[in-house]
Amino acid sequence: MTLLFLIIPLFAAVVAGAVGSVQVRWARPVATGLLWLGWVPALWMHSSVVSGTGPVPWSAPWMPQFGLEWGFGLDGLNSAPVLLTALLAPLVLLMWTSVEKTSAVVLVSLEIAFLQGCFLSSNFLQWFLFYELTLVPVFLLIKFFGDSDRDAAALRFFVFTVLGSLPMLAAFLWIFSKAGSFDFARLSELSATGELAKWIEPYGNLAFWCVLIGLAVKMPLLPLHSWMPAAYRSAPTPVTVLMTALMSKLGVYGLVRLVVPVFPEQLAQHSSLLTGVAVVTVLYGALAALRQSDMKMVLVYSSLSHVAYCAVAVFAIGAGTGIATMVAEREAALQGALLQVFNHGMTAAALFVIWEQIWGSAGTRRLEDFGGLRTRMPRMALLAGCAIFASIGLPGLNGFVSEFLVFKGAFPLQPGWISLAGVALVLTALYLLRLYHGVFWGPLSGQSSEVKPAGFETSLAAMVLLFFCVIAGVAPAWVANPIAVSVGQLLALHP
Repeated sequence: MTLLFLIIPLFAAVVAGAVGSVQVRWARPVATGLLWLGWVPALWMHSSVVSGTGPVPWSAPWMPQFGLEWGFGLDGLNSAPVLLTALLAPLVLLMWTSVEKTSAVVLVSLEIAFLQGCFLSSNFLQWFLFYELTLVPVFLLIKFFGDSDRDAAALRFFVFTVLGSLPMLAAFLWIFSKAGSFDFARLSELSATGELAKWIEPYGNLAFWCVLIGLAVKMPLLPLHSWMPAAYRSAPTPVTVLMTALMSKLGVYGLVRLVVPVFPEQLAQHSSLLTGVAVVTVLYGALAALRQSDMKMVLVYSSLSHVAYCAVAVFAIGAGTGIATMVAEREAALQGALLQVFNHGMTAAALFVIWEQIWGSAGTRRLEDFGGLRTRMPRMALLAGCAIFASIGLPGLNGFVSEFLVFKGAFPLQPGWISLAGVALVLTALYLLRLYHGVFWGPLSGQSSEVKPAGFETSLAAMVLLFFCVIAGVAPAWVANPIAVSVGQLLALHP
């Protein structure tokens, strides 16, 4: 059953390509319909993980002479990103109402398949294969469907991410030469017994930094973020959603699946430095968002800040390594990081869907050109307000739960840095309320009068996303429970 997460989007890509070769306008609705079907196994398998009867891992021989096999599995560590990817898949195509090329639909479907392949992989080499494959559709989507700066943006995105991945690959090839395995579970066991640490010395720190650089580029974290503004700005908004809601989470997931279990000693050694880097990223993103007049860039830098909260939590748990009184705090922080993966994905997608309708129909993204839109579109003002307050972290909405867990767990571990990160909460409220007030309040401006009402597909996408924002805020256990179980097991193995 686990393979359905890959088979459905791959099948959607093939069918959309075939249908589009006959009638282009049918490619998107056909692929969207097939991706909707992916909700059935996603919700069923997620509920089975919650009940402790998750799907049986799937494996098949790959390169047996090297002890390698294809392996896919679902547990609490990847349940949130896998569920998020499956839920967002049809919504990305649903919001891209302007797409007129079959190739774009095929590339989006392939990207979903590659993302799921990465999240579900049970060994590093297979994980890395899908990790690199995710670059190709996004690179092509930016290059062929982006704005006037698309060529330079696509090239920078590709070069940065590939160059960041190479040292990570080298590090794990070296670890394989010592441990004889790429399997995540096996490497975690060897690390827990202390054998792996002995084998990789005296180059354990070098391997750690090589892996960390590759993951930091993907999230991204300062100072490895310079590819991000141009790529996110140049990409069509649905592709930006793919990148910020899903692709950036590959880096966060890599921290949890690779760094925490394989490099616990190095994480503990460098916890304060890395937490500081993540906190600076949070603050930088918030301050940059506050300075923007381009509405899309407000949301882009907001995403940079919110994703960095995940890194803050993961890096902070290193400070509690080996301290028995810090077990609950470490668990809360790591649970918050994984829950933030899901919550930020939903909230960011909702914000981009709503604001794309505003700037897309008005023909400008300058915040100063808008105002008073609530008098013409009260329903859109309501939806936008829900998305804004979810991102701010209003209690009762999804953002509050994950950020509360991050701060609850991380503060006792790194009180100085986490106190500084608290400033970003105020800055977040400032730039998001500025964005909301500038568009919907005040006198009706000329550009606001040009905004067209959202169509059925855009409205449906926004309402579905906000539904999950509310559900994950009011009843977060359906996402959080499997995370809590697996986090507890992971940190029990690596106390």
